[in-house]
Amino acid sequence: MRNTGRAMAGACALLALGATTALAGDEFQLPENKYEGRLDRGDRGTYVGFNLKRAAKTVVKKVAVSAPFECRSGNSGYEQFPVTGRFEVDDDGTFGERVRYDFRGVRLRVKFEGELLRRGRAKGEFKFVARPPGMARRGSDRCTFERLDWRAKRGKEITVVEPL
Repeated sequence: MRNTGRAMAGACALLALGATTALAGDEFQLPENKYEGRLDRGDRGTYVGFNLKRAAKTVVKKVAVSAPFECRSGNSGYEQFPVTGRFEVDDDGTFGERVRYDFRGVRLRVKFEGELLRRGRAKGEFKFVARPPGMARRGSDRCTFERLDWRAKRGKEITVVEPL
């Protein structure tokens, strides 16, 4: 999985709608996950975390992300949000798929893929598109990310620090 560089565009739709954690009132808190790590080569404002449920089939669940954004409208910063769904782990340790859902009135399309490695490590890719309700598919405030790589480790404690 190749890192294509810094996020070029992102979740400005969340800001454009007044849905940032500071304005939303129902602030999304990053959960304590068993696997925690960073997006985009360790940027301290980023976070990726998830839990594993081991049963007949191992499942990745409770995925949460803190990601940088920059939008066509000029808004930029970091936003924290959950990635809904459960991702079944294949026999080779890989998991992931695309999911669509609404978060705080914003339509999100998320691609979350990864691989469980040895010694409690995991790596993968993350990409999403955010769009305010009623906006055309290619609207002026549409927000997308280039693909971002992520790495996580079981038992690691990550603190998100948003740059000034």
